[in-house]
Amino acid sequence: MVAAKTKAPKTGTRPIGLENELVSDIIEGIKDFKAGRGKSFDSKNDLMAYLKSL
Repeated sequence: MVAAKTKAPKTGTRPIGLENELVSDIIEGIKDFKAGRGKSFDSKNDLMAYLKSL
């Protein structure tokens, strides 16, 4: 059996715009982390309780 040749469109990269909410939230989180503004948890249960409260 001979496989048929299929032409696939070329894909390119798209620039990430800051208007994308997810991207801007991630960038803001990284800036906060670099500035030392972060939250640490003593245990997994503390983390889970915090996440459930959001």
